[in-house]
Amino acid sequence: NANDNNIYEELEDETKSLTAESECFWFGVYCNKDNVTVDVIEIVENNLVGTLPEELASLTFLTGLKIPMNRLYGTLPHWVSSYRRLITFSLYYNDFTGEIPDGLYELEGLEIVDVAGNLLTGAVSTQIGKLEKLKFFGIMNNMMTGTIPTEIGSLSNLVSTDWGSNPFDTTIPTEIGRLGAIRSFWMFNMGLKGTIPTQIGLMTDLEDVRVDYNSLEGSIPEEIFNARKMSVVWAHSNNFNGTLSTSIGQMVDLQDLDIAYNYLTGTIPTQLGQLTKLLNLYILNNDFSGEVPKEICDLKYDQSNFLYIAADCLKPNVTFPPKNDCQCCDECCDSSAGGFCV
Repeated sequence: NANDNNIYEELEDETKSLTAESECFWFGVYCNKDNVTVDVIEIVENNLVGTLPEELASLTFLTGLKIPMNRLYGTLPHWVSSYRRLITFSLYYNDFTGEIPDGLYELEGLEIVDVAGNLLTGAVSTQIGKLEKLKFFGIMNNMMTGTIPTEIGSLSNLVSTDWGSNPFDTTIPTEIGRLGAIRSFWMFNMGLKGTIPTQIGLMTDLEDVRVDYNSLEGSIPEEIFNARKMSVVWAHSNNFNGTLSTSIGQMVDLQDLDIAYNYLTGTIPTQLGQLTKLLNLYILNNDFSGEVPKEICDLKYDQSNFLYIAADCLKPNVTFPPKNDCQCCDECCDSSAGGFCV
């Protein structure tokens, strides 16, 4: 029956669903060892179409609902609150609308919530603080609004979170400093304003920070350089000013640094030359003075890995020198009005 409400349409596996066999033998259904209760539903990228049937609410032993990358629509089910044992809720890249249901925040055993790539609206509830076992929370590429709740600080087990590409209008709460286990912090293109709180320095396991395409301002806090495991920092296309700290040399695992399109001043730290794992350095369209340090060029010439460097090293005209003379840059830009890169 291939109507709109049949989410089992066009299953590619030989074993079809909705047969007289036990559900435990249906495609994408995984039961306990005795084949008595359904533990997990996992149907990934299988052209499922329609809404989630309310009959699924009866599967009260479910620990995983994983139906990403399909064509499901409608609102996220309110009856998810019946899944008291649920650990993974993964419905990313479908066409769900509406808000994240309140009942989801009542499932205190949840470890993974991934609803990225839908059409969700509304705010993240302050009740998110109840999900103390949460390890991943992903809402990227939706239409969600509101603020980042301060209750996010209660998520002491959170390892990765992705809020990017939503039309929020918010600041980063100081409570992020309580996220002691976090490694990946993606908050790009989501209307962030204000400054990066100094409490980011308490997130010492951070490896990947992406706050690009926002309206953040002020200086890049000295405390961020406490994260010695950092490998990726994307902070381009904001309104940061002030200098880039010499403490950046402490980030010995840094591979990708993009701070382009800001208002940073002062000289370019020679300590960047200590970052032997660096692969990409984008410092163009800022107000740095002086040349790109020899230490950075030495790093480019000495290391076996390919290092790509983009800076404001293009002469604006035959009369004036470039803002940052560079002997080793791969891409030179003129950051003046109407400037371009070569």
